[in-house]
Amino acid sequence: ALYSQNTKKAPGMDRLNFKACRLLWELDAPRVIALARQCLRLGVHPKAWKTAKGILIPKPKRVRTQVKAWRVISLLNCLGKVVEKLAAELIANWCEERGTLHPGQLGCRRGRGAIDAVACLVQTVHEGWAEKRLTGTVFMDVMGAFDHVDPHKLAEAIGAIGIDNDLIRWTLSFLTDRRVSLIIDGYRTPEQPIDSGLPQGSP
Repeated sequence: ALYSQNTKKAPGMDRLNFKACRLLWELDAPRVIALARQCLRLGVHPKAWKTAKGILIPKPKRVRTQVKAWRVISLLNCLGKVVEKLAAELIANWCEERGTLHPGQLGCRRGRGAIDAVACLVQTVHEGWAEKRLTGTVFMDVMGAFDHVDPHKLAEAIGAIGIDNDLIRWTLSFLTDRRVSLIIDGYRTPEQPIDSGLPQGSP
């Protein structure tokens, strides 16, 4: 999980980037492993890792005086992101092994991606043409879907499919009591609580 991270990624509030995390691993890997295991075993994501540095990125072709014209990129502490990646892999592996995911779900799955989605679409269209059926498609984008995820409902949903209780507790800990401090023109705003949603760029 650590060595899969891009060392050029910007660090969070603690300014500890992935290069520094790799040095820490080389110096004392057992301690890093113990920290990650304890977080997942106890179902706790440390409070220090839950404050994001929010970088404002303008959306193209938008009036910049409007709030919706900006996207917030959440920069989280790198060690926290390593534990987050481990938890995401554990959940993904659990779902794959038990076949809980719909076969049509192609995003965020190992060995599947956008090319597979396009291939499925093209095949379905060609089959329709071959049978001389009217063939069309509908594309939908759920606006702000990740920004409005309710942590408790997500925990209930993964609990309903039988995910390990430690991982459920960790997920709830990861998604609650989060805070963000925006960086605007080099000025850092006071921290504000975030009540819902997933951090931008979470696995």
